Amino acid sequence: MINDPLLLVPDSRHGSSVESGMAEVGRRLQRSVQVASPSGHQPRPIGLRSHAVPVVVAHGDGARSAIDAIRRKELPAAALILVNPVLVPARSFRLRRSGGSVFPELPLGIPGAIIWGTDDPSVAPADIAQAARALPDGPRRRVREWSHLPMVDDPNRFAEVLDDVLQRIETSEVNSTGLFAA
Repeated sequence: MINDPLLLVPDSRHGSSVESGMAEVGRRLQRSVQVASPSGHQPRPIGLRSHAVPVVVAHGDGARSAIDAIRRKELPAAALILVNPVLVPARSFRLRRSGGSVFPELPLGIPGAIIWGTDDPSVAPADIAQAARALPDGPRRRVREWSHLPMVDDPNRFAEVLDDVLQRIETSEVNSTGLFAA
């Protein structure tokens, strides 16, 4: 998994800036990066070997699309990393604040992790709870002073966190709560 290519499913509102940030992260991690449409499929290759199964990095509302595409078996994935996931519709504000669920989630059955920033107002407790239902055994990492676009704001730090998460998934270095130090 450490050498698997990365497939980005970007947030629908910030696609091009997230793409450029992830291209930089890919260079820093010496991994090829591919970008999927926000619907979670129709990838546009950026140096990706066609036979490789990617690690999917889904950002913002792209997380919902990635989860759906993986569930429908339209998107093969070696692992799924959710970055600042926005899974519960904004119109369900009461549900978002309470941590409730709009739809049932069953575990995806692949390794994964959830990473979110303390300074991202678009990520609600319900989003993290929903993501944890899809990836119940994966590490969860809350990063201080991260905004909604960490791969754009600080690609170096994002690359370090992503690399650390991938290594922890591969070696299963997660405590009983699923959390590890930021």
